[in-house]
Amino acid sequence: MVSIIITCYEDDRQFVYRAIESCKKQNVEHEIIIVDGGSEIPYDLFSPDIYIYTKENIMQGGAMNLGIKNAKYDLILPLDADDMLYPNILEWMVSESDGVDVIYGNITNVYNGDVLKPMNPTRENALVCNPIFWTSLLRKSACEFVGGFERVIYQDYKMWCKMIMFGCKFKYINKTIYNHQIRKGSITDRERERIEELNEEARKPLYG
Repeated sequence: MVSIIITCYEDDRQFVYRAIESCKKQNVEHEIIIVDGGSEIPYDLFSPDIYIYTKENIMQGGAMNLGIKNAKYDLILPLDADDMLYPNILEWMVSESDGVDVIYGNITNVYNGDVLKPMNPTRENALVCNPIFWTSLLRKSACEFVGGFERVIYQDYKMWCKMIMFGCKFKYINKTIYNHQIRKGSITDRERERIEELNEEARKPLYG
């Protein structure tokens, strides 16, 4: 029913087991796909359904495309290796997915901490900032229709912009989907000085 795609890199090895355990606490049929960009984790300890290793730096967008290509379900859930899903949240997301391309919701930055809510994914809002969060449920067919993820740093932002402009259907559920780990040295942390430049790259689809 859902293909969960975990993108993993060298500095994620200490976290990935928590992400996988959170996937196993879901009560809908799912598969776990790990796309490993150089970490060489001992994947047999975690028993993913599919393990894909690449030495080439294809960035997170390229890793997602590899995962989607190998996914057996039309419903796709991206998950960073250092994030954790809340138990049984997929049931809520799947139940709202009929006729929808993207199901999105809330997140926390600290487990059981403050809840952060997304914006309405309109063109107007997307021109200001990334309106929704990375771990959202999206259709494989919709991803392929808009040309897949791109190899840019804010690959999620650019994907939402493309989907908005292609007229894809988004639906919000007032549920907390996952806990997002913020840590020093992450790509977002390292690229803070270029944030406006990177945002403009992500917004390009909005300008037609």
